[in-house]
Amino acid sequence: LQAKSELLRRMSADDFARLKPHLASVFLELRAPLETAGEKIEAVYFLESGLASVVARTSAATEAEVGIIG
Repeated sequence: LQAKSELLRRMSADDFARLKPHLASVFLELRAPLETAGEKIEAVYFLESGLASVVARTSAATEAEVGIIG
């Protein structure tokens, strides 16, 4: 597995070797949630391409994009 993520490429060889057995490439559909507030985090994502939005929800169920990653 060749790392495309800048963060993974910059890891020390030892750190990457520890992490490598747990890495898997996945395709995410448009607007797929990466995590949901209040729920257990099941995975960590290292973006290889594309963008991810950070969306904040208010108690009134309105949404606002507050950040972009990628």
